[in-house]
Amino acid sequence: MIFIKATLINAISKQLYNVFNKPNIYVEHIKQGFLLPCFCIRYVKTEEKTYLANRYKLFNKVEITYFPEKQDNISDKLNEVLNHLYNNFNMLNFEKGFIKAENMEGIINNNTLKFYVEYNFYVFKKDETDKMKKLYI
Repeated sequence: MIFIKATLINAISKQLYNVFNKPNIYVEHIKQGFLLPCFCIRYVKTEEKTYLANRYKLFNKVEITYFPEKQDNISDKLNEVLNHLYNNFNMLNFEKGFIKAENMEGIINNNTLKFYVEYNFYVFKKDETDKMKKLYI
């Protein structure tokens, strides 16, 4: 699951990089003295549910925080960035295909934008296939 988290964060970073013309991006922690404007990406919640034998559904809620430069029309800028996030993160290029976003939510508070998005998908774990001799439904 750690590999999937890193891959998902990497895919989000690439999307931000392309949509917002090479912004400053921080992952998980923002170092002191960070450069504005910037984005910070971090996992908010992960969950794994078992379906059948070696099949699992992974739930991944990610927070993308945007810190704008100090300016007069900061509210307009935050709303513009929020609109771009909604339009460009509905489908995310992930590994060999695309993954659809769910439950997108944007919150503007204290001159900061927080954008929450979930990317949920199914995985198969190979090490448990031998345990499944018979399947009763």
